[in-house]
Amino acid sequence: MFISKIARLVLLMTFWGLSLSLFTMLVLNPALFTIHNCLKMVKIAISQWFVIIYSILYLLIPYINTVIRVISKKNYQKLLIIAIFFFYIWLTFYTSTTSNDAGYGIVNFVCLYLIGAYIRKFQTAKIAKWKSFCVYVVLSGITMVFSLYFENAWNYNSIFVLGGAVALFEFFTSLNIKYNPLINTLASFTFSVYLINVNGLFNKYLCQVIFHSNEYWQSPMIAFNGIIAMIGIYVICICLEFLRSILLDKKIFKPLIKIVKGTIEVQ
Repeated sequence: MFISKIARLVLLMTFWGLSLSLFTMLVLNPALFTIHNCLKMVKIAISQWFVIIYSILYLLIPYINTVIRVISKKNYQKLLIIAIFFFYIWLTFYTSTTSNDAGYGIVNFVCLYLIGAYIRKFQTAKIAKWKSFCVYVVLSGITMVFSLYFENAWNYNSIFVLGGAVALFEFFTSLNIKYNPLINTLASFTFSVYLINVNGLFNKYLCQVIFHSNEYWQSPMIAFNGIIAMIGIYVICICLEFLRSILLDKKIFKPLIKIVKGTIEVQ
């Protein structure tokens, strides 16, 4: 099952990376369509950091879960204290000796998984929504103040960012959201929306050509343009992923995933 999921993530990353970059390159400036730029485009398309690190984490999850199943609560707490001290507090206030990837690497992902698993396994009572939200607001404010003096304040492995993320996680787990087919459908498109939006060339096309956001930097209407652009980009990304799922999922993606899964299982 996990092989199929990873294969799908990599296929989506490659498809959106190549197709959007190619489209934007041909539309904005066909002169850029050279062998050198095409090779560069391929390299960028297959190296989205989040997809790579998430796939590595997914491969490690069965082994991490084995440890989680047998570890005692006391030892689990000790493990988290060690991890949080050396990979968050140490990096926030001291040096990047223990990790110099600003939280974009596998260490942060594993730590976050361990924290989430601890909450799921040992937390018996939900924290009040208002408490979690207040903690999130306070830590967000501290992060903003901290950023005035330290450039690593916004790093994913900042202790304040970690605390805010956990508080926000607690806030949403405390919500009682009933099943909604529309929400579930949109949620299934979220990953592709991310892949489409982080494509540098296509994002530039959307912001500058479609929504002209670069013309509002010094305008009092910048906030309004930002809201319109945010909603518009999300809708466009949803529509693109919807079309891809209808036109390509059954005939291309699913057969390719089966081929990749079969090849790996044979090996």
